Amino acid sequence: MEGQAMAAALARGFNDLMNKTHSTFISLTFLEASVAKLDDPVEYVAIERFLPNYDRFTNNVTWQSPLVATDPCVQYAVAFSHWTWAATNGYLMVVDLQGQRVDEHTLVLTDPAIHCIDGVRFAGGTNMGQRGMEKFFTTHVCNEYCAKFKLTLEP
Repeated sequence: MEGQAMAAALARGFNDLMNKTHSTFISLTFLEASVAKLDDPVEYVAIERFLPNYDRFTNNVTWQSPLVATDPCVQYAVAFSHWTWAATNGYLMVVDLQGQRVDEHTLVLTDPAIHCIDGVRFAGGTNMGQRGMEKFFTTHVCNEYCAKFKLTLEP
């Protein structure tokens, strides 16, 4: 849940910056997760609201939706991953983006992964650290949203 909270906070910053500086705006948010306790056996699980019409935009390494070349929502999601890396000076990157397109200007995302230099943070098997961030950039092609933020391959 730490990763979900971090991704949501970064998404708010990304949306605020995009809204202030650019007329093309797509709202990107993350679902809130809750913790539930199961009694037999005792186990804690994260739960979220169900999202119908679920789309996968990226995974936690190199895969991106084939629509990345033409779909503004996919381009926005990929630029968000790039921006999280730049905004944190290369400390972390939000990846594994999937969720629902509410409309052509709204994405509601769920269950992100975070690659972080600190291998203890955002544990759970999906934090691939620096190596994961480097893998992202092996296939990432900057798009119009990356250009609007003047994102580069240097943090």
